[in-house]
Amino acid sequence: MWYVSREQHIVHAAVVWVLVGCMITARGTVWVLADLHTHAWLAVILPLAALLGVGKGVWVLGRSAGRSVARIRALDARTPWWRMYSPAMYLLIAGMMALGIALRWAGAHWHLVGAVGILYLVIGIALLAGSGAYWKARGAEVSPGML
Repeated sequence: MWYVSREQHIVHAAVVWVLVGCMITARGTVWVLADLHTHAWLAVILPLAALLGVGKGVWVLGRSAGRSVARIRALDARTPWWRMYSPAMYLLIAGMMALGIALRWAGAHWHLVGAVGILYLVIGIALLAGSGAYWKARGAEVSPGML
């Protein structure tokens, strides 16, 4: 089994958030651009999606990442790589993936590609912004503000 240190868990979690955030943001951008109804509103949609995403990322996902960092810091010095997230977080990830599949289906079948694209933009940007809590925690002790 592949064992990693606490710091490696934190870096791996940050990298996962960045990679998934980039993928979701890219997919959202393509979908927003693919919907001709959104083109006239791009000057409003893109900055608003960025603002909402950063807000959610810093205030909601950042706190969640802080709790995850505190949980990681409480682990043994070296643990299996899959302990990066708690079992509840893995269930939440599976639920979010299922919701993403349902949204993509709804977008394609109900002609809501632009709306789903905007939602994907917000979520992707939120993941990118929220990953900052993991990056800040590298090599640092957990502060009370992260909990």
